[in-house]
This record gives sequence, structure tokens and C-alpha cells, in this order.
Amino acid sequence: MAVTDVQNEQGLRRFLNQGGFWRLLLVLVVYLAIYLGAGWLASLFDGGLDEKDLLSSVGSVFFQLTIALIAGAIVLVAFSAYMGWTREIFGRQPIYRSWWMWIAPIVVLIPIVLRVFGIEWGGMGLTW
Repeated sequence: MAVTDVQNEQGLRRFLNQGGFWRLLLVLVVYLAIYLGAGWLASLFDGGLDEKDLLSSVGSVFFQLTIALIAGAIVLVAFSAYMGWTREIFGRQPIYRSWWMWIAPIVVLIPIVLRVFGIEWGGMGLTW
């Protein structure tokens, strides 16, 4: 985006494209209010699900965990589309591949693999 593009913009886009810590903080607070508000609103319509056991049923997982994530994702995509950032965010990124970039995924994968090998698969059966 060129400097002349920022000068021709008006309203909220111009305000946010000027940058700065306080503008970032404002966007963050508004996003968190929407995200947490969606979770609170979903909890009003959850039908008396068990709040202590979030994973007790599919409905519990959906209403207590997933609704807020879906609302947050929709808000972020709408915000990036409004600001005109979708091409930059979702377009091809100039990432140069180096061998050292694989260190973090391998470090994360090691405990997962060790946990899978450490499970006694024939030990306990599933009960319904």
C-alpha cells in the first residue's frame, strides 16, 4: 500500500492504517470483547450443559469451546477484508526454506511420538 493510498482513505481505515501501539491496543480490546462476548452469549443458550466437564458431550464442546472460536474467526476475516489485507494475508508468502526451520516442528513432534509409543494399547478396553 502506497503512502498516497493511506492519504486518500477516510474514516476507520485511515485511523487504523496510521499504526501505533494505542490503535493496536484498541483493536485488541474490541476483538477480545467480541470473542469473549460470543462465548458468554453461547453459554446462555447451552441448555444447562455441565460447566465443570467441558468434554462431556459434543454439544458441550461446541457451545462452550467452539462457538467463540468461530465468532472470532469470522470477526478476523471480516476485519481483514474491510481493511483490504486479505490478499497480503492469504496470498503467496515469500518464505525462504532453510533446514533450521524444521527444528521447531520436530521438537514439538518428539513428545507426541513418545506418548503414542508409551500407550499400552491392549491394556484397557472402552466401555460405553
